[in-house]
Amino acid sequence: MAPKFKLATWLRSRFRRSNTNSRKQSTARPPSPRPPSPPYLPTPRPHSFTPSPSCEDLAITQIQPQSSSCLLFTRLPGDIRRDILILAFGKRTLHMDLVFDHPLILPPLADRVRAAPGNSYIPYPHAAINPLQRDDSSFDMPKVWRWGGTVCHRNAPWEPHSVIDWLSRPGPWEDFCDRANGGLCHLYGGEWPVKCQIGIMGFLLSCKQAYAEGIDILYGANCIAITSEPLLLHLPRLILPQRLASITSLELNINAHAERRSGQHTINISHLNPILEILATYCQALRSLYLSLQCDVLAIPRFLPASSILEKVDAFFLLMQPGGLRIMRLALPSTTRRTCSDSAVRPPVEHELEKTQQGQPSVMWRCFDGERGDKIQPETQIRNAGNFPRPPLQLPTPSNAGRPVPSTGYWIVENNDDESMLLMGTVCFGF
Repeated sequence: MAPKFKLATWLRSRFRRSNTNSRKQSTARPPSPRPPSPPYLPTPRPHSFTPSPSCEDLAITQIQPQSSSCLLFTRLPGDIRRDILILAFGKRTLHMDLVFDHPLILPPLADRVRAAPGNSYIPYPHAAINPLQRDDSSFDMPKVWRWGGTVCHRNAPWEPHSVIDWLSRPGPWEDFCDRANGGLCHLYGGEWPVKCQIGIMGFLLSCKQAYAEGIDILYGANCIAITSEPLLLHLPRLILPQRLASITSLELNINAHAERRSGQHTINISHLNPILEILATYCQALRSLYLSLQCDVLAIPRFLPASSILEKVDAFFLLMQPGGLRIMRLALPSTTRRTCSDSAVRPPVEHELEKTQQGQPSVMWRCFDGERGDKIQPETQIRNAGNFPRPPLQLPTPSNAGRPVPSTGYWIVENNDDESMLLMGTVCFGF
């Protein structure tokens, strides 16, 4: 007699079979495609739009005086024009980033203007862009390489009046002005959100003379803040070498990678060396550098090798000395900085040359004041921060005879990345 057919048994068998097939398909899912190459500069360039920065070529390209010509270029001397352009487009910290992310499609401006919860002092998001209020359609579109940049508003617009104010100012690791309601935009004058935008593109596109004079102000009279690792690793292939050669101030935030090898958690900071080599090769006019190193939030333990980092940064600093790097700060995580302080030397207080500096806080100083021989041996000191962020004075030696000679080296400060890195992302604003 044939066995009786049961519908429940047949459904259970079909259900098990479908689950098994779905699990096999999920485990055999192809890996996500690698991002395409960044938008490198074409080689050779199809046409040369940028005039030569030399005075001779600039005079050739200058607009001839005519009745319809702009009075800015025909009536005002070059030094006055430069002062005007610096007041309009200079003396700011500008974000420059390149990220591989979904297109930045935002809802209408009225929907983005909302007060921060529980905070009446920050009524608007930076540049009217709230990354948390993106249009859902942007995540349905494929990722693309996106340039972006705004004026940095993480600090108050006024200059610090004391060393304590300088040391308490948020560094590059605490830069949240491009996050939702993360800037101090309300303290800056001007109309919102235009005051958060760089606002120079229209002037650069007006004529070649405006471009030739304005582009030099954009890169040479501002501090450029970069966090994007792809941009840092490929700077000469993404930005013209003559633009890099005109940069005088930089703020870099470099994140160490967390890796797992042979069951052990490790920290990879090998990309620091090529970044420093690029700066030493192409940024010869650099006068001020703020370098912040951080650990990945997934790193266990979150510790950077202090000796290896100082060795690389020391070599970079010595390469930049002929070019005139005057102000440099290296920000390290608290655990790494504590390791550096264990071997630091504290000079006697009476050796500080300026009595007006007494009572100021102490900061670690990586000193290169040794005899100029074949190889300079650096020394980590605990120095009075009365001149911060400028260099302290040299300790008394027979060679300086008590003269106030600035020391050669860079400051080592502490960054608190415990909470900040949890908020770091790949948000990139448009120009």
